[in-house]
Amino acid sequence: RAVFEAIWQALKPVSMAEVRAAVIEDTLHLADLWLSERSAAEVAGGIDVLGDPVEVTFDDEGRLASPV
Repeated sequence: RAVFEAIWQALKPVSMAEVRAAVIEDTLHLADLWLSERSAAEVAGGIDVLGDPVEVTFDDEGRLASPV
């Protein structure tokens, strides 16, 4: 949650649709990742999209919750 709050505060986007972001497990596991819609649009054709966009949610501990 802190990362997304930092993005919001630092970049001051008008909406989340403007945010370019990626979430990865770690740099050794780049095959699967979450991209913001803006980032996914910029690499269209170079990636396989495995699902529809989902809203970013957090669990009670403040950790990014998996939509799966």
